[in-house]
Amino acid sequence: MQLKLALLDRSGLTWTLESSNGTYIVGSHAKSDINLPYGDIVSEKHLELSYNLQGSKWYLQDLNSEHGTFLDKRQIPSETPIPIRGQTYINLGGNLILLATPEGMSSGTSKSAALETSTRLLCGYAYLGGMFHGFELLNQLRCDPYKAQIPGSGLDLKKITLHATQSVLTSLSYGIFALLVTLIQIWIVLVFGWNTTVQLLIALIPALTTAYELFYLRWFRASRFLKKHYQDSSEFMVIENKSVGDIVDYFRKQIFEEETSQNIIIFGGDNPFLGAGERIPNSSWTIPITRKSRPEQEEEELLTNNKFPARPTTWKSEIIDIYHHEFYQAADRGVSRLGLPNLEIFSQLFVDGFELEADQKILTKPTIRPATVALDDPLWIQEKPASSQRSYRVYRYVDVERDYVLSFFLRFYNIGAITFVESSAYILPGIDRDRFSLTSTLDSNEFLQILKALLAAIILAPGLYILLAIWYVCTFIFNAVMWKINNHRQQRAANFQEEYNYGILYTFREFISEKLNLEVNRSLESSRGVKNNTGFKLNFQFGKIITNPSLLIILFVVGPFLVIPGLIGIIIYYIFRFYRNSTQEVKTNLDYYGTQDLFMYWQAIQDSIFRNTVKLLKNYNVDTSQLEQIFQQIVNNGVVVNANTIKNQKYGDVYNPQFAGGYTEQGNVYTGSVNN
Repeated sequence: MQLKLALLDRSGLTWTLESSNGTYIVGSHAKSDINLPYGDIVSEKHLELSYNLQGSKWYLQDLNSEHGTFLDKRQIPSETPIPIRGQTYINLGGNLILLATPEGMSSGTSKSAALETSTRLLCGYAYLGGMFHGFELLNQLRCDPYKAQIPGSGLDLKKITLHATQSVLTSLSYGIFALLVTLIQIWIVLVFGWNTTVQLLIALIPALTTAYELFYLRWFRASRFLKKHYQDSSEFMVIENKSVGDIVDYFRKQIFEEETSQNIIIFGGDNPFLGAGERIPNSSWTIPITRKSRPEQEEEELLTNNKFPARPTTWKSEIIDIYHHEFYQAADRGVSRLGLPNLEIFSQLFVDGFELEADQKILTKPTIRPATVALDDPLWIQEKPASSQRSYRVYRYVDVERDYVLSFFLRFYNIGAITFVESSAYILPGIDRDRFSLTSTLDSNEFLQILKALLAAIILAPGLYILLAIWYVCTFIFNAVMWKINNHRQQRAANFQEEYNYGILYTFREFISEKLNLEVNRSLESSRGVKNNTGFKLNFQFGKIITNPSLLIILFVVGPFLVIPGLIGIIIYYIFRFYRNSTQEVKTNLDYYGTQDLFMYWQAIQDSIFRNTVKLLKNYNVDTSQLEQIFQQIVNNGVVVNANTIKNQKYGDVYNPQFAGGYTEQGNVYTGSVNN
């Protein structure tokens, strides 16, 4: 069993310890197994890490170090082995921290294994539509220079960006070639006069090359990403010519620079858990726990025998102090004991982008990208009540086969005598297979694509290739100019920091995912949601037209005759859209088994957190009787999956009048008051 160590400073040092090697000494001495060059803080032999074969656990032991070793801000005794049950932050003094992660858990800083199927489909999709599909992906991959970056949840973003960039530059190069040939034609006419035969022969060259790119090259490159042909290599299908390859790589770097680690999420608006997908109904709840001790046994018996008709007003229970990190430790231990495979446990810090200030830690300057926070675990930062920062413990399960992700967010927060428990669970579905499908390449073969290219060349020869070339060049220039303008606007906004948000609306991973509808009551669908769905459908259909070579040629031929009817149709559409039925059914794609598996994980994690929170409170002699009833009622709010519909099935009564503060349901957020 391996133990991964990471030094949380700017050096980024990491070590992988093998259980078969016995013990490891951590210290500042040059001969230490793990040498830390901080002699003023770290002793020559500071601590020892060892693996116990019988207990199958790693242990930590302080070796009488000068400054001591701390776990969760508490100094551990010397010469006493402490088991490492999960992800552990080891403070060696000052701000020098080691992160120890046993095998099977994630530190939250390592890149997940690439999801090969999703990466493969997106790369093929980029080539299938040429410049238009390429820019569709690049506009989502491109991270603005002053916005936070969020990892791609296992996608190989570098490879996707590389192929999308190459697709764009390929279409652009063919367009530029066609325009250069046109200029040569004009020069020949001006110098030698008009010759129909010569002009037709010259026109066939750009017509053939343009048709070749439209029909054959796109199909050929996209078909190389079919499962039977795919080669899992980052260099696959990249232009081998070094000079051309350098150009592709240059443009790729202008669009995307990979972020290897990120434990801070910058959000703004109504999507606080950015990148997590869609919230599971009835998974969001907040419960306040008053940490009052149990009454004495004699007083309990008097109440039971009704010798006290009511609790005296002078009855005061002791308020017990429990550090919030003890709640997290109890939850982690409980979830770890479940033994759920493919489950990651890590911490994330969420910051409101509108409130982000230059504090030399997250944002060093207003006009730079927010930095990764790796100096300490965000969980141990007890933020102020009105703070724009929120730290959460994240329990994340990744279904690699279906590319589904479950994210369970947990937060404990102490205010006075009350501990608030907040929870929320989200599902991020896999890639939209219908939208990014490559099966259309199977409808043809090499002979048919060559034949289509020859026929298209005949149609384009009269000069239609010029319009297509202009379209390519103008599209490229438009996107490049808009990127520059957007950067300039953001720089000004960031300089003034006036209502500027350093976050992004959604991640690339959410952009490519299939659309789910996990809402409880479909009759309450807002008209905004229906319009968004229809608008997406219209845009998607238009995208099919401009990326389909055959339809594109037809559009150039008959386009001028469709301008006036098209404008009339648009006007009629916008007039009648206000009279549509707002309760129109929204199409839902749902992997029944994949979602059901995620629900099982969610319920198991939630139940474990409930039980271990109650157990911790009982260990401190806190009365949990009413709290257990609240937890039981939340668990009884089950989720039923029926084919393409997900709905809540409630068991029992949610409101219990016996609670002093009541227990109410407000949307999907549950609030209660537990007075013990």
